[in-house]
Amino acid sequence: MTSYTGVDLSEQAMEIGEHNVRPKLAANAQLSFVVDDMLSYVRKAASASYDLVFSSIAVHHLQDNEKEQLVREVRRIIKPNGVFMLIDIFLQEDEDRDRFVKDIAAHIRGDWIKLTPEETDSLVNHMFNFDFPAKLTSYDRWAKQDSLYTDVKCLESLRFYKTIVLEV
Repeated sequence: MTSYTGVDLSEQAMEIGEHNVRPKLAANAQLSFVVDDMLSYVRKAASASYDLVFSSIAVHHLQDNEKEQLVREVRRIIKPNGVFMLIDIFLQEDEDRDRFVKDIAAHIRGDWIKLTPEETDSLVNHMFNFDFPAKLTSYDRWAKQDSLYTDVKCLESLRFYKTIVLEV
């Protein structure tokens, strides 16, 4: 049986998620949407209970020590041969956070033309205060500690974004 669990801090995001996901799954699929912090939710989840854990544009809000904890806890809840797929913003290997935030802010201000000036300012302010992207090599190091994962693959890499898969 197919099951899907969506987790987000936002009640509104969960409503949107349910609206978008429910029509895509079989009628007998088990669906649940949980308003919770991702790290807290993963810590409470049963071991070996998921085939796939997917995160999109969320983990960069965690500090590096929390990202490392998340990588470890996700490994605990993934079944054998499962994967942790992560789409997020990443630092380049030769880049620090300050340079990254300045570069992505310039990108947003110049290229995200559908945002109002107020929305752009709000987004850029949010990034300066709450976004803490890590380097791919950090994820690789966390994943390979204690042989948690067998491999870390980068499936796609754009200037600010990467799609990576941590394989069990």
